[in-house]
Amino acid sequence: MSTACQDKKQGMAALVGGKAETASELIKRVGIPNLYIANYNSQKESVVSGLTSSLKKLQSILQEELLPFRMVPLKTEGAFHTPYMKEAEEQLKPIIESIPFSPPQCPFFSSVSGKEEKDPDRIKTLMLKQMSSPVWWQPVLKPISRYGNIAVEMGSGTVLQGLWKREVSAYSAIGVEEYLHQLQTEPTPCKEQVIPFHFLKEDPFYQNHFKGFAVVPGTLIIESFLRTIEKTEEKPPSLIVEHFQFKRFTTPNQAEARIIKKEKRWHCELFQKGVLTAKGVISREENK
Repeated sequence: MSTACQDKKQGMAALVGGKAETASELIKRVGIPNLYIANYNSQKESVVSGLTSSLKKLQSILQEELLPFRMVPLKTEGAFHTPYMKEAEEQLKPIIESIPFSPPQCPFFSSVSGKEEKDPDRIKTLMLKQMSSPVWWQPVLKPISRYGNIAVEMGSGTVLQGLWKREVSAYSAIGVEEYLHQLQTEPTPCKEQVIPFHFLKEDPFYQNHFKGFAVVPGTLIIESFLRTIEKTEEKPPSLIVEHFQFKRFTTPNQAEARIIKKEKRWHCELFQKGVLTAKGVISREENK
């Protein structure tokens, strides 16, 4: 990849504050050549990649039109995840093709397709295209979160942890060094439960909470978690609600509750149709 950058002045920059789709439309509208969306990181952050002259032109347009973007140059050697990496892709191709790929033993999500992939031949092709294709990070965040209670970022950086915490959950992303340290120092693993919560559509209580719009009150969601924890413990503890956040309305229907017990705390998350609607922490009250 470094070789592919030597002959041209290239760079990358984060666009913060606007949607990635808007950034893509902006580049097309103003007709800036040699500039591409390289990363779809979150609802309010994308990354553009291309020639440095094109990046400077984009910066000028953002300032002239007072658009809601803050442009942050990134310290990279070149325009990664764009057609400028095709040369590097061709050099890597025989190496990738020489490696036998088997069906994944655990869920595999591709940042190229932005979804789960199962076919080994397709995974091989996507891994090769990753060098010259945009990174679809945002679409895979929530699907990945359904498969476990913690996300571990490999390598020394923290960028993905920050994106994960902003988009998914503040309790479920750590670096690999911290994760390995926890494995060595924690004598007992976390205990996870996934339990269905049923909020009956027929119950008139939900209809009256908001006029014309049936929703489950936050107090009832918290109460459901409290009762579940009490039932699953051998000796029902005295519990304290530390904090709860409600991301979306929970409608009367079936929902999936994920409860992760770690020492004297229960980390609670509520999902409906795979979307996080509420999260919070409940702890054991200490005897004074």
